[in-house]
Amino acid sequence: MSDTDIVRHTAEDGSVYAVEVVPPERNDYGAQYGVDLVRASTDRYGLEHEQRLRLGAYASWGSAEEHQREVEGALEKDGLDGLGEDARRVAQMPYLDGQYLALVFPTDGSTGDSAKVHLLYLSGEQVTAALVADGRTEDMDKLCGQLDRAWAEGGNERLLDTAQHEAEVRGQVAPGTPLFDAVANTDLPDDLPFTFGDGMQPFDAQGIGQAHHVDGGGTAHWFAVVENKEPDAEPYELRYFRALETSDRTLKHDSHPVMSLADDDPGTAWPLPGLVMYLEKGDLYMAQQFAHDVADYHGQAFPDPLDLPALNPQPEYYFGYGVSDQNNPALEKERYSLIFGRIFLPWLRPSSHR
Repeated sequence: MSDTDIVRHTAEDGSVYAVEVVPPERNDYGAQYGVDLVRASTDRYGLEHEQRLRLGAYASWGSAEEHQREVEGALEKDGLDGLGEDARRVAQMPYLDGQYLALVFPTDGSTGDSAKVHLLYLSGEQVTAALVADGRTEDMDKLCGQLDRAWAEGGNERLLDTAQHEAEVRGQVAPGTPLFDAVANTDLPDDLPFTFGDGMQPFDAQGIGQAHHVDGGGTAHWFAVVENKEPDAEPYELRYFRALETSDRTLKHDSHPVMSLADDDPGTAWPLPGLVMYLEKGDLYMAQQFAHDVADYHGQAFPDPLDLPALNPQPEYYFGYGVSDQNNPALEKERYSLIFGRIFLPWLRPSSHR
């Protein structure tokens, strides 16, 4: 069954209900397939939560799927009323949440007297990061300690309220903007004038495929001549586009201007052959650097390649222990949060890999 076949119901409070068949974790004798009613919701901090209620367990996938279809039919026909008491019960189930970590980055002081405080949310499947503050290292250490104390005194709710307040006061998010939804795609057209085929191949409105490169994280990169949305400017422009389909099948994308053009003829965009060459070679950095230099010459706002924000802003991490000058384990060398005390070593450290 494909993802598009799943019946979903959105309630008045914005939560989404669905029914899933859950395979057994192990192929032991007597292992059963579960049928779960799932309620997904997003809190005021921008974090997604999931609640599950086991409706039944069966020896075969077919029997479980039959139960699933039965509940989906009731959900599709009568909404939450079709679920009966189960709708109330799933909403009262505990959240299947992860854990939080307040972190000063970089941990080794490599940037001198400047550091950032991030609040990490570890869901078990991924790490989501929110920038709380950016400033002097000494001040950031104090703020991280303040977040630690907030959690110790009032749990996750106090921690999140404190981090949200600090991020708003320090200008990292606008008042009322969820902390974990603070990074928006910049310079994003109202409608992305492309569709995608196999391997994230972009196609324009005429169905013409665009030369592109897909990086190791699944983000597609390409350059194209499109209409210029800016008033009092040339009618067309050469732009750099990026697009990424996330694990929940959401398409995230952004674009940046390279140069203005008088018409839509790609032949008038003299940098385009060189940009395509770099993409085809897989040299993404050089393509971005070339585009940046051309844009800078033409007075366009194109970020430095090293400053391009991630489309899916979730830092990559690796596991590691502290090491002393004598190459011995040195746990005291690491800066980690009290919140992380519930997670066994080795702990997560930010990776320098982009």
